[in-house]
Amino acid sequence: MKIKEYLSENTTLKEMLTGILIWALLWQAGILIYPRDRLYNSAGLWIGIILACYYSINLLNSIRMSLEFEEKAAVTYSRKKYLFRYGIVCVVFAVTAFLRIGNLLCLFAGLMGIKIGAYLQPFVRRRIYKIIDPPGEPLVEDTEVSEDPKKGDLPG
Repeated sequence: MKIKEYLSENTTLKEMLTGILIWALLWQAGILIYPRDRLYNSAGLWIGIILACYYSINLLNSIRMSLEFEEKAAVTYSRKKYLFRYGIVCVVFAVTAFLRIGNLLCLFAGLMGIKIGAYLQPFVRRRIYKIIDPPGEPLVEDTEVSEDPKKGDLPG
């Protein structure tokens, strides 16, 4: 399964999804305190959270694939993927509004979990996963091992 592969080889995605989940649980606690329309609000929230998780995974896939292309093709590919993600968000909002299956404000709050997940990622990395990166050094997943030790990553 692709999602398991992404999570096992990319710790940043796992940390970001954990941040999204923390955001979701905080909002869910607030929804449970509020006495009206708990199910309706929760449905909107979790639709947004699922959308945020999908958006994060699709964004990672888009970035990885665009690195395989030449510059011009990569820009075109990235734009297509962006428009696709944007279209999915619009369709989900429209279907949710049309079918009245969830609160749109809560759906938006869930979707904003992608931003909160990105902001919480360093905190989640240090506090939950107990990973402390040495300052000024790249992450292990960001380094590529060169077969020729004389070849550096810097040009010239």
